Amino acid sequence: MSQESNPSETPVEAENETQTTATLERVFKIGSTLVVEDASMTNLSNEQVQELLAFQHPEVANATIHSTEKDGKLYVEFLKKVGRKG
Repeated sequence: MSQESNPSETPVEAENETQTTATLERVFKIGSTLVVEDASMTNLSNEQVQELLAFQHPEVANATIHSTEKDGKLYVEFLKKVGRKG
């Protein structure tokens, strides 16, 4: 029975999360650069914005996405992956 209740709870939780993030203004952080969400980014997911920003900021292309809520805004930080060069 617990297996049946988990799938029904998951969409509700995901829906609530989507509603919460939709109402918050997103601020994208790339190193020390902040990019405030505008009309062109409103309907895009974080991954789609990552692809969009990768043209101007190549380090974003393979970055890990980390989100935090602060001061009524959702801060989405693109963290550069550490690895060996070459």
